[in-house]
Amino acid sequence: MYDGRHAAAGIGRLLWPLIGPLLAALVLLPVVAVLAGLVYALLALLGALGVEPPRVDVPTIPLPDVSAPGWLRWLGDAVSDVLDVLGPIARVLVVGGAVVYGIHRTWSARRTRREAEALGRTELVRRLGVALAATEERARAAGATTVGDAGAREA
Repeated sequence: MYDGRHAAAGIGRLLWPLIGPLLAALVLLPVVAVLAGLVYALLALLGALGVEPPRVDVPTIPLPDVSAPGWLRWLGDAVSDVLDVLGPIARVLVVGGAVVYGIHRTWSARRTRREAEALGRTELVRRLGVALAATEERARAAGATTVGDAGAREA
């Protein structure tokens, strides 16, 4: 359950950037459509009343020619090439690390279980010894000299 919960959380962290904008668009698009309809209705009402809304000409601003210097483009291409090579290698390393970690956890859980079982057996033998010692004490107090005699006297 612990690993499943963390796997689900990881999948959620992976998918939320993809699903989140879609959900936001599904909520915002109807709101924008309603607002656009209200503006269109208001403009139609003003047109029916003979009121001409003011027209605003949006100025055209020439965009500056922005380009990266050659050395920066070269550096970006070099980093891109390195990441193209290291990406698959990193993926294999991460998967391999996850497998090794899982094997380590499995071995650790088995070792812990074996230690607990050994401790339980030791405790069981100790309690059995205490119980046998107490039974022997009672049998000697009752005057028994053999095991068969102790069983007959207790019954």
